[in-house]
Amino acid sequence: MRCYLKRLPVKIDFAILFGSTIYGERLRDSDIDLIVVSKDFEGMPFEERILILQKHWKHSVMLEAFGFTPTEFEKLKDKSIVVQEAVEKGKRILVRRNGKVAKAV
Repeated sequence: MRCYLKRLPVKIDFAILFGSTIYGERLRDSDIDLIVVSKDFEGMPFEERILILQKHWKHSVMLEAFGFTPTEFEKLKDKSIVVQEAVEKGKRILVRRNGKVAKAV
């Protein structure tokens, strides 16, 4: 995941891994669910964000990624079941100011 996040052409504020794979409930065809929060998504259409996130994924396991600005993410914490689940059960990945990916919390 670190290599993937480093490849992304946006400066990441933080990311959250969530879903069955992270919860230890992975099935044969399970994907990896990921939210990436970045100020660089500001003004970018949602479809373009997804294309960027998918383009840089180099693994055989499917990725379902969502890209939000910090403001969008904060608003969605109260409105989106997906975001609520990620916040409550997911593993937050910290990204340092120098752009290096730190450990999951």
